[in-house]
Amino acid sequence: MKIERRQLLLIVFGIVVGGYLLNLLVDRYYVQPMDAEARSLANLEKKISETRLKVKRLSTKLPRREELESRALPAELELATSSYQTWLINLVSSLGLSNPNVDSTTPVSEKDVTRLQFNIRGKANLKQLTQLLFEFYRSGSLHKIRQISLTPTGSSDHLEMQISIEALSLRRSKNEAGLSALTSDRLRFDNVAEYAAIAKRNLFGEGIISAGIRAARLTAVTSDRQGVFEAWISLGTDAKTLFLKAGDTTQIDSVEVIVTEIQNDSIKLELDGQSGMVEVGKSLADIQPTR
Repeated sequence: MKIERRQLLLIVFGIVVGGYLLNLLVDRYYVQPMDAEARSLANLEKKISETRLKVKRLSTKLPRREELESRALPAELELATSSYQTWLINLVSSLGLSNPNVDSTTPVSEKDVTRLQFNIRGKANLKQLTQLLFEFYRSGSLHKIRQISLTPTGSSDHLEMQISIEALSLRRSKNEAGLSALTSDRLRFDNVAEYAAIAKRNLFGEGIISAGIRAARLTAVTSDRQGVFEAWISLGTDAKTLFLKAGDTTQIDSVEVIVTEIQNDSIKLELDGQSGMVEVGKSLADIQPTR
C-alpha cells in the first residue's frame, strides 16, 4: 500500500512536533530542575566554605580577644579614669619628677571600646625618663604612648617632658575593680639596669662625633713604678691634656667619657654609652666597637 505524499508529510510533521514537545518537557521537568539544583548546591557549598573560614578566623581571634579583655581598663568609665590616673600619679611621684602634673581629657567611645586620654607633664633627667618608660611598658594594662615631647632646659640635665597616653576600656573587660595585675612581655630585658646606657646619652648634643671628640686624641699611655697605667688624652685646645686612669670619668662636649681599661698602646672607653677601643695616636672619634 502506498502512502500518499500528503500523509507522509503529516507523519514527518507529527514526528518533528512530537520531538519538539518532548524536548520541551525534558528541558522543563528534568534539565532545568537539575541545573537549579546544581546551582543551589554550589551556592550552599560556597556558604559552607565562607562560614568555615569565618569560624577559623574567629577561633584565631578568640585568644587575642580574651587577652585584650584581661588587660583592658574597667568597663565603668569613672573607675577606669580614676584608677589609671592614680597609677600614673604614683609612678611619676615615685621617680621624683620635678613639678609633675597628670591630667585626663574627655573619653571617646566607639561601640564596645572607649579611648581614655591622659597627659603627663614635668621635668625629668634621662635616668628618670628611662625608669618611667621601663615601668610603663612593663605594665600589663591596655595602653600606649601616642606622643612624647622632650625639651632641654639650658645647662640643666633635666628635660621638660610631655607625654600623651591612650588607654582602652572595653565593655567586656575582666577587670571590674581596678587595673590589670598582669605584666607585659614587650620589653627585651626585665631589668631596668640593662637600659642604663640610655641615661648616659646626650640626646641634644652633637653626639660622639662632635668637634671636641674629633679633636680629642690619645697621645700616650704611661705607667708608674707600681705598673698603674695612665692615659694621656689631648683635647687639642690650648694644649690641654687629660690624665686618666682606668675607671675615671670625664666629659667632652657634654659627652660622658668613661675609661674602662688601659693597655700598653690602647684604651677601652665608653662614649655616650657606646663601648670601644682607641689606639695611641688616634682620635676618640676613631673608636672601634668591641664585643
